[in-house]
Amino acid sequence: MLRSVTLLAVCLPAAACGLPGDPGNTYAQARGGQMHVGVIDHEPWTVVEDGEVVGGVETRLATEFGGSIDAEVVFHPGTESELASAAHRFELDLIIGGLTTKSPSGSNIAMSPPYLTERVIVAAPAGVALVEELGGEVVAYRSDERALAAYIRDKGGSPRPVEDLRAVSSGGRTLVAVPAWEADGRGLRPTPVTLVEHKHVLAVPPGENRMLLELAEFLDLHGAAVRERLPGGGR
Repeated sequence: MLRSVTLLAVCLPAAACGLPGDPGNTYAQARGGQMHVGVIDHEPWTVVEDGEVVGGVETRLATEFGGSIDAEVVFHPGTESELASAAHRFELDLIIGGLTTKSPSGSNIAMSPPYLTERVIVAAPAGVALVEELGGEVVAYRSDERALAAYIRDKGGSPRPVEDLRAVSSGGRTLVAVPAWEADGRGLRPTPVTLVEHKHVLAVPPGENRMLLELAEFLDLHGAAVRERLPGGGR
């Protein structure tokens, strides 16, 4: 059950305490209590099975952040739009699940500073020739990542949406668009072609500056660990 909202005036104005303000009192309620975390199902960042959060590198990161403020972490799976709306109502303290600085819900939530930059590259499976640049070559990409089609065209390639990119790449039939960490983890050979860079963030309710500050300081110290936990070391 999501948190019911209680707004407490701990110190008004916030500047009198020398600390950033938290209109929804998010940090004070989470510290030493429960931290309610919205989870978007988005492997490898988060893994949700049968309505339960069972893994993911950001799931672990959120658990560690909760531990740093002596909070019991309570996970709430949902879609990005559902969770952003809940955070906007101060029913959640944190949202995880592969969010980036370009995520569509950015206007309803406050994003942390980016803690990891993920490069999406063109890679060659075994049996497919490496290229220096795209000159009309077909590049397969996951059909649910539709924005990649435009990036592939911009680089001179011919985008091909597929349901199962792993099957295509293991079959060695065409170039593929994948994160660099995935290419490393699956033994795909990287080309010099970078399609886009995603700057990954976590999110808190809007205006919760104390919570955002604590999260930013934690990510500055521990965010790099996520890179090492991704398959292939996250390069």
